[in-house]
Amino acid sequence: MAAFRDQKFVLLIAIIFLGLIGLVFAQPYNMDSVTKDPYRKAGETTCLVCHSDESGGGLIGFGEAFVEQGMEITPLLRAHFPNLFAYPASKITDSITINFSDPENKKLVIEMGGEKAVVDVEKRTIPPEIVNMVHFSDASNNQVVIETGGKKIVVDVEKRTVDGEPASIQQENIK
Repeated sequence: MAAFRDQKFVLLIAIIFLGLIGLVFAQPYNMDSVTKDPYRKAGETTCLVCHSDESGGGLIGFGEAFVEQGMEITPLLRAHFPNLFAYPASKITDSITINFSDPENKKLVIEMGGEKAVVDVEKRTIPPEIVNMVHFSDASNNQVVIETGGKKIVVDVEKRTVDGEPASIQQENIK
């Protein structure tokens, strides 16, 4: 009888332990990153942004990507989830979109043919997959030049302009 009682006690402790593990990974404070983001769309403030249920179970698309990014919202993460974030963007050709998804204006995300690449203007780095089409302007540290179809398109990251024109406010407007 005592052995049965001990087994029940051990089982109870195991259940409590497993429940606490779940709480460690699904904390409401992780939601602060989303709710405090300057580009967050209104209404996206429940656990269901990251999880398949409100108790914190099962990560879904954004939640998985958020964990992969070190639980940090980055310009690239915003660009991958336009259903959650609204930021200035401009569609410059049928296959090229500029996403000004960095509130600090240090990076921009260039989408070409469905692929997204981050250009870091502050560090002056361009990913190898787009280096043949994109370079930094000699005229300004804040400008990137995209060459496509025989023309040069000047993107000013700080001013959020493309060839001097302001970017759209909602990325949905450019699709």
